[in-house]
Amino acid sequence: CKGNALRAWRALDPEWRGALTKQEFSKSVRAVGFAGSSAVIWNALCGEEKKLISMREVDPEAFRQFVSLRRGCEKRMKGLESLFDEKGELTKRLEKKDFLKICRKAHCAKPHERLF
Repeated sequence: CKGNALRAWRALDPEWRGALTKQEFSKSVRAVGFAGSSAVIWNALCGEEKKLISMREVDPEAFRQFVSLRRGCEKRMKGLESLFDEKGELTKRLEKKDFLKICRKAHCAKPHERLF
């Protein structure tokens, strides 16, 4: 997956459920083209005994930064979802400069580029 950990997670969890079971994770990594052992990745990220995996395990720092953005948008704007709302659908895309402006306005943790 080209980009960053947040984009990679988005590819694994396209419905934004927030966490995946081992079976869902295995299916998702195959769907994005990974041909290796999903169990090896799972165990490296969160250990064999875990029942769920989330962005927190994939990239803890990016997870904290995303939470910072979400909270900042809720506190200082109409919420994160409102930024992507287009006629009742969450389909609006932002240019990088506009996204970075929102990050600054939301007082999101830096570096902002990491979330784009």
